[in-house]
Amino acid sequence: IPDPDAEKPEDWVDGPVMIDDTEDVKPEDWVDGPATIPDPDATRPEDWDDDMDGDWEAPVIANPEFKGEWKARQIKNPAYQGEWTAPMIDNPAYEEDEDLAVFNIGYVGIDIWTVKSGTIFNNILITDDIDYASKFGNSTWADFVEAEIAAKKVVDDIESKKLEEERKAKEAAAKEAEEKEKAEAKEDDVEADADVEAEADAEPVPKAAADAADDVFDELDEDDEDKVAAEKAAAAEKLAAEEAAAAEKLAAEEAAAAAEKAAAEKLAEVKAAKAKAAKAKTEKAKADKKASKKKAAKEAAKKAKQAAEEAAKKAAEAEKAAAADEDEDTVAHDEL
Repeated sequence: IPDPDAEKPEDWVDGPVMIDDTEDVKPEDWVDGPATIPDPDATRPEDWDDDMDGDWEAPVIANPEFKGEWKARQIKNPAYQGEWTAPMIDNPAYEEDEDLAVFNIGYVGIDIWTVKSGTIFNNILITDDIDYASKFGNSTWADFVEAEIAAKKVVDDIESKKLEEERKAKEAAAKEAEEKEKAEAKEDDVEADADVEAEADAEPVPKAAADAADDVFDELDEDDEDKVAAEKAAAAEKLAAEEAAAAEKLAAEEAAAAAEKAAAEKLAEVKAAKAKAAKAKTEKAKADKKASKKKAAKEAAKKAKQAAEEAAKKAAEAEKAAAADEDEDTVAHDEL
């Protein structure tokens, strides 16, 4: 503790830290005043009247040779000893406690921030004996570090292999999905082509069937004429039904195409109308903006004109007042 009986020596110098250099002298050409001087280039105006204007004095300007107040150079104070503090003595009230900071530690918690995963921490030792710490480290860490590195490499290899397999599985799944999508698209194209061919062959198929039926009917015996007539009637009815179905389908397709075309035309008209409305809106906004600017310019010009008129009015009033003051000064001068 600081010695309570200690006293600061009378010759102790605790300041100042820096002092003026006693060997430093002011230069002979040093100009420390005045800071301002009368302008040597100024001349008395020809119309200056001492009776009216008083004694003429040249205007003041900054002294170009002025360097400010001279001060001696600063040096370290050779007698400076620093701030005085009482010497330290043993604390008479201090009692040593051998059990201070001694704990029965069962666990060790370590909070570590790291950017590299896979770091292993084990064999934690807390001691103040360097030799024992070295012996313990050599018998626990040094003998097992190579085995730990090899074990970690095995784990890393397993993880790498797992990641590689997952990557390949993802690539295979993506490739399979892509091929499946291509196959479905190709199948859709084949079905579409088949539909087109079926539509194209829809009309000749019934006629061909009728011709084939006629050929068969001609080869039948006369005993089967009634049966043949019935079959012909049935075939004709079927042919008529197929032709009606084909015509109905064709009409429906034509109607759908016409409706789609009408809808497309209507959509085009709506888009054109919207574009026209947007253009009109933009032109109106431009016109409104232009009109607003024009109105603002007119108002600004009006305000400027009013300000100019007011300024001219004030100038006239000031001129009139100045003339009146001049007349009063003339009268006063004449009276004097």
